[in-house]
Amino acid sequence: EGKYGSDDFYRVAAESARRAVLDPRCNPLREMPPMDKYEQWRELTLIFDPQDLIY
Repeated sequence: EGKYGSDDFYRVAAESARRAVLDPRCNPLREMPPMDKYEQWRELTLIFDPQDLIY
């Protein structure tokens, strides 16, 4: 559990990041890229800035 179980802010931020990654409305890819180009897109870098949590 670590920080997830003991730090409320950390848990909320982690859950928010997870929802953002899994929510199709947050996905910049409208459709899956072609599989024949897999080597080009197989690794994606996701950037999550906790500053964006604060309105």
